Amino acid sequence: MLKNNGVTSNTPENIPLGAGTYYKNLTYGYTLTTDKAIVAGKDYYTKAVDVYTKVVSPLVADIATYYELGWSGTVIGATSGGGTFKYEAEYVDVELDGVTVLVKGISKQKVGESASLESTIAEYSAGIISQALHLVKDLTLSNAEYDCYVTKDSISDSDYLDNVAFVGYTATGKAIIIILPNALCTSAFELKGENKKQGTYSITFDCTQDLSAQSLNKLPVQWWFPVVAEV
Repeated sequence: MLKNNGVTSNTPENIPLGAGTYYKNLTYGYTLTTDKAIVAGKDYYTKAVDVYTKVVSPLVADIATYYELGWSGTVIGATSGGGTFKYEAEYVDVELDGVTVLVKGISKQKVGESASLESTIAEYSAGIISQALHLVKDLTLSNAEYDCYVTKDSISDSDYLDNVAFVGYTATGKAIIIILPNALCTSAFELKGENKKQGTYSITFDCTQDLSAQSLNKLPVQWWFPVVAEV
């Protein structure tokens, strides 16, 4: 029998909640644990010559030497009003004489794509703003109390982040992750202060392809979804 709604047992796993969090240089791998006590049911690993081995009976006394397997990265900053991820494929319409309808495999041809991540930042820091504006520290103007940053005349490799990422969560608390590798901040910077209002500014990162990539016709955007049973 046909259903009168689209709800399945997997629906709670797929409903996004909240504004999410924005990261830079997000990776999946082994990192030293920051736990101060052993967490029951959690896996810990030891490292020897780049080989990681699961600890059968972890001890609190050795916890500073243990590794975890999972996601790690640096939060870009506190946000207010969330943000927006945008992916758009670019197509060309192939027009042929005598053909008056769209034809499968012919009429629409993909010719490119773009992907960007915009977030509204609610905190000011030298790290965030210098990355957004491609600033460089001027040691001749800096002093004991302040660091001075100035613009530069060209974009360098250091202006590209390994990636920026959006991490959102479903109703069941599982993460959904979108990663934009080789991210470059391309937005204008506009900061407006008003009395009795919180100041914010938006930053936008564009995903770019690496010059050494085998294909320069697609972007390396990654969508990561938790594994759920098919209904």
